Amino acid sequence: MEKRNFKDFITFKSMVTPYLIQIIFWLGIVIVFATGIFLMTSGGIEILAGLFMWFFGVFYVRVFCEIMIIFFRIYDTLREIKDSLAPGGEGATPPGAGSAQQVLPPAEEDLEVEPRGEERLRSCPKCGNLVQEGMNFCNKCGSTLG
Repeated sequence: MEKRNFKDFITFKSMVTPYLIQIIFWLGIVIVFATGIFLMTSGGIEILAGLFMWFFGVFYVRVFCEIMIIFFRIYDTLREIKDSLAPGGEGATPPGAGSAQQVLPPAEEDLEVEPRGEERLRSCPKCGNLVQEGMNFCNKCGSTLG
């Protein structure tokens, strides 16, 4: 179980809404059953309406709450992926973020590009990443290759 602290709460890294959705679910179930009982005590065709409310109302409330929770689980999973891909693990800042020092790509003459068989490589002018000849975009920084 993930440890949550107050800092995560005030910086919106820890979500409160999934817990509220569970409360909304149970309140919705109570409302559905109360409405069903009210309809069934009215008599006549409303008995069928009350049964319909019990069955489809519970189903509707459950599906609605599950969809809302799925959105939050997607967010949590994406955040875990982001944290695992960040250099230095969770909470690490990318190079150049939060510092005055600018990170420059290596100069082209500093890179030794050796073709492997028929494959030719060149360096990205923005970040210095080696890419295959003929590619339109750098697979590291996404910049357009001329």
